[in-house]
Amino acid sequence: MEALKNLFESYSGRAAKDCVELTSSGSNRRYFRLTGGNLSIVGVIGTNKAENNAFVSISRHFIEKGIRVPRVLAVSEDGMRYIQEDLGWTEADYGYIVTAFQVAYGIGMLLGGRMLDRFGSKLGYSIAIVVWSIGA
Repeated sequence: MEALKNLFESYSGRAAKDCVELTSSGSNRRYFRLTGGNLSIVGVIGTNKAENNAFVSISRHFIEKGIRVPRVLAVSEDGMRYIQEDLGWTEADYGYIVTAFQVAYGIGMLLGGRMLDRFGSKLGYSIAIVVWSIGA
């Protein structure tokens, strides 16, 4: 965690006043919200240097293409830690997003199952592929 505080300080020129661990989901990475003054940054500690490098490269590529993703602000020398922009989500905001996804997923499963029952698997999956392709 000290390495994240050092990255924060070298990036912002201020000491990190608070460092709070955030909830992780589906990843081996550990996330922290670092704050100092009026600045809030997310610090990340990864367990795989190659995975971290891939994430940083993809993030930079998306930004170059105009896709809004959190910007990686600084990477530690060993490549195992980095800091990125904070979207400002609270735990409650994250909960709302996850709940909305799960509700939409559940409705999709119910409708998809009903469609497969009605049209059979060949036609049902064909329709699903077309709908997915249009949606994507």
